[in-house]
Amino acid sequence: MIKVQSPFIKSILALPLFQSNDSWGDTRQAVLKYVLGVLPLVGLTLILAAYVFPDPLYGGLLGLILLVLPFPVNWVSQRSYWGATSLLLSGLLITCQLALQWSGVSAAACLLVVPVFLSVILVGPAGGALTGAVSAVALSWDSALGIYQPTDFEHALILFLIWTMVLLPAITRQPVKMAIIQSRADQEHISQLLEEARDRQLELAQIRQSLEERTIELAGLSDRLRVMRQIAEDARVAKEQFVANVSHELRTPLNMIIGFSELIVRSPHLYGMVPQALLADIEAVQRNSEHLASMVDDILDLSKFESERMILKKEPVSLPDLLTNAASLVRSLYDSKGLYLRVKAPSDLPLVCCDGNRIRQVILNLLSNAARFVDHGGVEMRTWREKAKIWVSVTDTGTGIAPEDHARIFEPFSQVDSSPHRRSEGAGLGLRISKAIVELHQGKIWVESELGKGTTFLFTLPLNDPVQLQSSASRWINPYLTYNERTRPPAPPMPEIKPRFVVVDQQDSLRYLAERHLDGSAISSVNTIEEALREIGRSPAQALIVNDPTESEADARMMPQAPDGTPTFTCWLPGKPEISEGLGIFDYLTKPVTSTRLLSALAKLGESVRTLLLVDDEPEVLRLFGRMISASGRGYRLLRASDGERALTMLRERRPDAMLLDLVMPGLDGFGVLALKNKDAKLRDIPVIVVSAQDHSDSPPTISSLTVSRVGGLSAHELLTCIQTISNLLKPAGRVQQ
Repeated sequence: MIKVQSPFIKSILALPLFQSNDSWGDTRQAVLKYVLGVLPLVGLTLILAAYVFPDPLYGGLLGLILLVLPFPVNWVSQRSYWGATSLLLSGLLITCQLALQWSGVSAAACLLVVPVFLSVILVGPAGGALTGAVSAVALSWDSALGIYQPTDFEHALILFLIWTMVLLPAITRQPVKMAIIQSRADQEHISQLLEEARDRQLELAQIRQSLEERTIELAGLSDRLRVMRQIAEDARVAKEQFVANVSHELRTPLNMIIGFSELIVRSPHLYGMVPQALLADIEAVQRNSEHLASMVDDILDLSKFESERMILKKEPVSLPDLLTNAASLVRSLYDSKGLYLRVKAPSDLPLVCCDGNRIRQVILNLLSNAARFVDHGGVEMRTWREKAKIWVSVTDTGTGIAPEDHARIFEPFSQVDSSPHRRSEGAGLGLRISKAIVELHQGKIWVESELGKGTTFLFTLPLNDPVQLQSSASRWINPYLTYNERTRPPAPPMPEIKPRFVVVDQQDSLRYLAERHLDGSAISSVNTIEEALREIGRSPAQALIVNDPTESEADARMMPQAPDGTPTFTCWLPGKPEISEGLGIFDYLTKPVTSTRLLSALAKLGESVRTLLLVDDEPEVLRLFGRMISASGRGYRLLRASDGERALTMLRERRPDAMLLDLVMPGLDGFGVLALKNKDAKLRDIPVIVVSAQDHSDSPPTISSLTVSRVGGLSAHELLTCIQTISNLLKPAGRVQQ
């Protein structure tokens, strides 16, 4: 016995093709059932077409045989497949023999091909060969008896067809068998893949369920985060309000302390005999009060930077001139300590677009800090250009800063020496404010220092150079450029379309805010509705904005004439202190106010001003300002009012030459007094100097109503969009949307 050792050969022999099991069994059973089902139909058809036979009785008998044959074959198949197959093939051979004999047509011999073909399918090649041999012998026997008399060609053709049916299935049996085996293997593989797909589907369903659970958890976390964010926002707003309220409350008593102490120091004769020691103490009180006032201003500035309410007024600035100016302001401090202060700034540096006052504040903070910590040597300040940035450095010869303190010194209320006995004054806000100012200009500030080696503070500002054109004609000529004739005109560059607003504002208060806050927009300011309509007719505008205290009248005058599609916003914005000219304010003084600042503002009014109206709800403030003005010796005549209603009455009855007005008062406040005064043509020209603890750089005045209108009306979609947008912008603080 030969043993096969090769695994490859073993795997080949293991295929169904080489196994003893007959894989055609199921196929044979199916073919047998199919044949038994078709034979009755053929028999019935033959009975109906029996008239084609010479004797219709023979045709009917043949049909009857085919109609009845399936019943015994089916009965035998339940007991023996081979017996049923033999009975079926024998019956078909006899039927074909009878059809050949009874029809007398030689072509009927071709019917013998059918049992031969079925024998190959149902029995196999050997059975097909046996059936073919029986058919050939039957044909020869019929030819000898004269029943079958074909020509030699017909006889050869019929034999060829019979043996073709024997050989062709035998040849194709193996490929068909392999195809069936492969199809079954593919079916099993597909079933396996289907099962795996079901498993993956189950896993996906579980993953989807997990994702849904995580989504619900994330939604809960998002809600909690929104609540915490709202709480943080409320805390920020509360902090801003607290800082603003505290600063207002601090400025009023500081104004009294600084004002009275300065008045006593400068005009001691108003109080009789004041001892010299007392004057020295009062000077110390005044000096420390002014320091406290500067700290209050620093805290307010820091609050504005953190809440992003600080507005920069950018314009082209010469940085060398700015450094020289800042150095001149602190040079006396350096001279008093015997320190040098050097400025190295090239004169050919380009202009920098920045807020000059704020950058000067940064430089002054750095120079003042350096002066506090330097005892020997001095400070050198340099500026230079590097690529698209302007660099500024302030280098001192002081004690230096440890590396671990570099980041901490830019934190609010933080200093290198935080002990109670530190050598420098201040609240530790200067560097934090300087950092905020530089970063607001898209710049960067940092420190480079080591203990015992001095300190260098550096900051950078972005630089956008204007295009420098050569003056000579050579800039138009390139000797290495090949001339190519232009085949089409050059396309002009696409212009940048800016949104355009037409503002009707006689006081210029709203125009001022729009120009500073609506970046990238074109503002056209006019004084009347008629001018606005002509302006819109000349060039379309995105919106028409009307700033008028009589909103209903303005709206009534405007609606019939406004161009279609141009929305109109009507409101009344009281004037801000920065735009004093628009509301008739001559000057704005923030408490605490020194006598020098107050008298300087009064001197700007001119010699014709003799009668002054003082308006403040605090009696001490009225007494302080009265003594300051009286001590000046200028001969002013003073009138006093403690509320807004009394101030308007005295304006109408006594007609003073000027008015000093506090903005924050109970009842009718300073804004209301200004609004009513400006409506009265007889009072409009009286100059007003505002003296208030409310900083002019705080939040601008608010408006009580806003009207939106458009000729042709608003569609439902536009109305809902406006409602949703405005409600999201003005939603009440402290609420969280669910």
